[in-house]
Amino acid sequence: MGLNSYGGAIVYIDLTKEKVAKKKLDEDFAKGYLGCKGFGARILYDEVSPRVDPFAPENKIILSVGPLTGTSAFGPKCSLVTKSPLTGGFLDSNIGGHIGPELKYAGYDTIVISGRSKRPVYLLIDDDNIEFKKADHLWGKDTHETDRLIKKELNDSDVHIASIGPAGENLVRFACITSDLYRQAGRGGSGAVWGSKKLKAIAIQGSRSVNIANEELFLKYSHDLRKATLEGGGPFATYGTMLFVDLINEYGMLPTKNFQSGVFPEVKKINGDAMLKTIKSKDRACFACSMHCANFCVVKHGSYAPFNIEGPEYETTTMVGPNCGLGNLEAIAYINLLCDKVGLDTISTGNIIGFSMECYEKGVLTKRDTNGLRLTWGNHEAMVELIKKITYREGIGNTLAEGVKSASKEIGKGAEKYAMHVKGLEMPAYDPRGAVGIGLGYATANRGACHSRAWTISEEVMGKLDRFSIEGKPMLVSVKMHRKNIIDALGICEQMGLLPIYVDLLSAATGWNVQAMHNKTYPSLIEDFKIKNENIMIGERIYNLARAFNIREGFRRKEDTLPKRFFEEPLPEGAAEGHFINSDEFDKMLSEYYKIKGWDKNGIPTRKKLVELNLEDVAEDLWS
Repeated sequence: MGLNSYGGAIVYIDLTKEKVAKKKLDEDFAKGYLGCKGFGARILYDEVSPRVDPFAPENKIILSVGPLTGTSAFGPKCSLVTKSPLTGGFLDSNIGGHIGPELKYAGYDTIVISGRSKRPVYLLIDDDNIEFKKADHLWGKDTHETDRLIKKELNDSDVHIASIGPAGENLVRFACITSDLYRQAGRGGSGAVWGSKKLKAIAIQGSRSVNIANEELFLKYSHDLRKATLEGGGPFATYGTMLFVDLINEYGMLPTKNFQSGVFPEVKKINGDAMLKTIKSKDRACFACSMHCANFCVVKHGSYAPFNIEGPEYETTTMVGPNCGLGNLEAIAYINLLCDKVGLDTISTGNIIGFSMECYEKGVLTKRDTNGLRLTWGNHEAMVELIKKITYREGIGNTLAEGVKSASKEIGKGAEKYAMHVKGLEMPAYDPRGAVGIGLGYATANRGACHSRAWTISEEVMGKLDRFSIEGKPMLVSVKMHRKNIIDALGICEQMGLLPIYVDLLSAATGWNVQAMHNKTYPSLIEDFKIKNENIMIGERIYNLARAFNIREGFRRKEDTLPKRFFEEPLPEGAAEGHFINSDEFDKMLSEYYKIKGWDKNGIPTRKKLVELNLEDVAEDLWS
């Protein structure tokens, strides 16, 4: 029996030698990093040497669950950590559904995969039994077909599978991993890392239960959480993230035509209400969730009908819709499904298509460059063909498969000014000219342009903060970063936020006196949300550890920035008309952020800060 609420073991899998080694989970390690992203960050820093190519056998794939994964406390999450082939830096990506809970039920907290198989393989994890299964017959199949074939081969419809599609096999640098057909570890190219290792899929089935230290108390807290969620779900439970389409457009920061505007004239055709009236069939939920915020849609009309899809969500809808000038909801849903099947991150895909369309509009790309495709705004037929070219690296698709940063450099002719990315990761669906705090979040997130690492929209757009002012934003982003790392380490859904009840849930689950963890080693996990004095040290430890990984790879202050468009081009219309980010103010905001973090002027965590976080070995590594 392992630690309460943990699987109790870390398993190392060498694809080259086809060997498996297991070790017991250490309690101090668990208390210091909690799980999921925390475990992954520590292992990646310790076991992947600087300057290793992301596609080299020495890079590692780390799948981890948290202490609340697989429990009734809204714990569906599994983190995937690796070195990103898109940015060359730290990458963590979360996946919901059932793959994480199933890993916990098999008795594992973390899987560490290294090496490279000589042939395509998939891993079968069935409690203590771990097998290397031939996958030659699966290579080239899409993720949905792979799921079906593995279940048929194993004669088990209940096994849960995570797999890559042809995009991952062809090392498209923004390839994703799909699980349960419609759930993705989406950003940063983790699917391409699987492809480089000839790892097609992981199939997991577990029969164990999660041991809870105080089951009666845990069930009470879970019930209280579920009750509060049902009472407070409101429109979010109906629309899911599609709720934000109208809101963000109303505030003039909905990416339109590759961030040339923040207002989409056809928004009513693709918003949440349009989805409810035309294609939504029912609500869906992740493991153990009463929110049911996912939208299962059945498309019966249009060029691509009939088909089913869980989605699209806000990010996908915006990036392959307005950002590409597309106001056809059925086409957006189909592109979502196509990306899921071939294994492409929909955010990066919509971003790079929008980039290509602006290049086409400006004459940087011509029909000769695009193999005859007319990349005009809203041309969804061309978008579908371009996705196929990217997936199979055909023609212009081979260039775009490298990501928008590299593609813009290869295309040349001024294309770089149309490339919307941070650190090589394509921008998501909030224009930072309409909320400067989220711009700072994009700039300082370890994996590159990411909205979810410091989602300041609730305070800047829906709250009382002045969204165009830099005042208070460094502290806001700092707190948000730490809180998100705790959420990701626990294995809970980020839509729940970091509610105080999670202190009680974690205490009841583990038997640890979480409230009493005020000493230097394990300070309090959660305090009241007070911008000026909150300290969540475990979240801060994880964030600094990932930052240190990037620093070791050569990242510095100059990488903590935004595309020039946001500094030089005011938004042309809407509620944010005329607004841009003043570069001097941004620089001031960044300096204040570094000061709050305890970093030097180049964005490097100081020795003092790292020692304070019990990262003495990292301090010695960076500063010796």
